[in-house]
Amino acid sequence: MIVRDAHGIPSVFGGSVLEVAREQGRATAQDRAWQLEVERRRAEGTCAELFGPSALEWDVLARRALLVDLARRAHAALAPESRAFVDAYVDGVNEVLERRWQPWTPLAVFAVQHLLFSGFASQLWRRHLAATADEEWLPLFRTEGLPGGSNALVVDGSLTVSGLPILAGDPHRVIEAPGCYAQVRLVCTDPDDPFDVAGLTFVGVPGVQHFGHAGGVAWGITNAVADDEDVYAEDLVRHQDAVIARGRSGWEPVARRVEQVRVLVEEDRYDVHEVEVLVTDRGPVVLGGPGEPDTYSLRTPSHVLGDLGLDAILPLLRARTSADVTAAFTGCVGPVDNLVVGDRHGADRKSTRLNSSHRCISYAVFCLKK
Repeated sequence: MIVRDAHGIPSVFGGSVLEVAREQGRATAQDRAWQLEVERRRAEGTCAELFGPSALEWDVLARRALLVDLARRAHAALAPESRAFVDAYVDGVNEVLERRWQPWTPLAVFAVQHLLFSGFASQLWRRHLAATADEEWLPLFRTEGLPGGSNALVVDGSLTVSGLPILAGDPHRVIEAPGCYAQVRLVCTDPDDPFDVAGLTFVGVPGVQHFGHAGGVAWGITNAVADDEDVYAEDLVRHQDAVIARGRSGWEPVARRVEQVRVLVEEDRYDVHEVEVLVTDRGPVVLGGPGEPDTYSLRTPSHVLGDLGLDAILPLLRARTSADVTAAFTGCVGPVDNLVVGDRHGADRKSTRLNSSHRCISYAVFCLKK
């Protein structure tokens, strides 16, 4: 069941966790059909088919960054219960939309947000600045706004009128219209698996990810502006019908395929643009190509692990304490965020940092008591 308040914000009720997921998919498709179409196309690299040449650059990047490949791998690697939750959400979306979503589409949509949030573009820009101006200019571009501090805000209950913690975060996401987040409330009435969570969800992704309130506990994130990606300068050449890359021990084979992007040039007429998709031992080539001087590959935690962290979704919905939330977030995979958590269960205040070099994530956690 879907109930909307005076502002149009949906509350989704279901008798089981899978019914909640399906109803959330239906609610999202009813409210954000156009946005879901754009998100799907961004993930698949088919925007130019709708928007014309201005969208071609994005489509080329999406294909080269292997967003669909990553989403397929990550969907297949999900725990069975998580995969069933995502699949039920897609079923709900497809009940409303004419264009069918694939089971892995929500993960591809999430991968788009990872790419938009990526720091590799800044790394390439700084390299360009150092090469064309001088390295002495680089420190001038390291400061954004006032020095020090964070947008994360948390106040202990001992300092508030209500006696309850106050918590806020700031995602630092790319500004878009419409925005990437949507408000939602998800309620499961199954007596053996109840939850009631309100918060923000990425449009096209099930659950409540980075900002949520589950009654007795709440959480939020803020970008930590940390480096969790590697950009490699590649030397690629064509060898007969193949492409090879210079590696540590000599020339190495490069995985290669050619994809076609349709580009709208006028009503009902399209051009076809071929995209050479290359993957070295370091990662997918996102810029340049064989014989080009500025050729770079991108290595990210998600690509290496084949994981986008969506196994955290159900544990977050079921969270009751700060410990539950922090445990759920240990399953996330990049980008690096600061996590603030508050609960009303009397836990001692603490500040911990959870590190995992394997997953390249780090969360600063503040657990507050009533």
